[in-house]
Amino acid sequence: MKNKYSKSLDLNEFNRTVQWRKEIALDQKRQAAKFRRHTKEIHNCPICQSIKRKKFVEIYQYPYFECSQCGHLYCGTPPDDNELKKLYSSINNENVESSQGKIYIDGDLFDKRVKKIALPKAQFVTDRINAAGLWVDLGAGVGDLVIAAGSLGWESIGYESDRAEVEFGVSKGARLHHEFIDFNFDLPFLKKAKVVSMINVLEHLSDPMLAVSSIATWMQKNSYFLFEVPRFPSISSLTNRCFPELAARNIYSPDHLHLFSDYSAEIMAKNANLEIISTWFFGQDAYELIGNALSVGNFENHSLIDSTLKIINDLQQVIDKNNLSDTMLILAKRK
Repeated sequence: MKNKYSKSLDLNEFNRTVQWRKEIALDQKRQAAKFRRHTKEIHNCPICQSIKRKKFVEIYQYPYFECSQCGHLYCGTPPDDNELKKLYSSINNENVESSQGKIYIDGDLFDKRVKKIALPKAQFVTDRINAAGLWVDLGAGVGDLVIAAGSLGWESIGYESDRAEVEFGVSKGARLHHEFIDFNFDLPFLKKAKVVSMINVLEHLSDPMLAVSSIATWMQKNSYFLFEVPRFPSISSLTNRCFPELAARNIYSPDHLHLFSDYSAEIMAKNANLEIISTWFFGQDAYELIGNALSVGNFENHSLIDSTLKIINDLQQVIDKNNLSDTMLILAKRK
């Protein structure tokens, strides 16, 4: 099925100001320092297991390596599994360590996120499958995709490990369960799902291959797996390399442990007996590049800023068409 390219988005609507960028980057830097105390060393590519690699960048003292065989980008010293659980799970701890909740738990922006970000993704699936049923969203966050899918006729439900995000999402009408999914154990609740989704989750896991294989094992034949991951190489990865002290998206530690090449995503899908049927390539590369430049440019309220921001979406379309976008949303079918 034909792939899709580009997605217009006005990030000013989501209060992504220069000051916000500086504050969230500083928060990430502090968090990265905290989790450096308990890390492990990775020598093989987590996707193809190759030992051939080259260092691409270091973000907050975490090295990222580019696999010479499949192009996957991965953190060479990620937090160990116990520390990762602290980042995202509040099953035994009322407060997770991750800063993601600060971004998504926002009552003023929730409806905008559902309409402008989640709904187009749910529509992408609905246009291609053209059949409603049970949609299970893993790592559902505040449930924006759960609500969006429900509005299109799906029976939608989500699972999330951050209690605060679950409580917020439930208050907004999302069907969410507070649960930390361990992919080493059985996942029988996926048997009846027509669609299983993981949006911006796999890059946070120490072993995304295990997660996808475990999920696919429990899915029925001819059901669908939807996943969104950060993509490499991209203009955003170039930006992260040029402005490492402002990293808060795409390549940033200790949250994003992986960035997927088109090939490494394909390997992961094939390993799980999944066939990729359509991919949507888009991103925020133009905004990342210009936003980082403005953050170090040390000037505000100039007409040049407004003039530049007005053409962000036009610039992003050029980036997308030239295969340098930083995000891909992939729909795959269980064979």
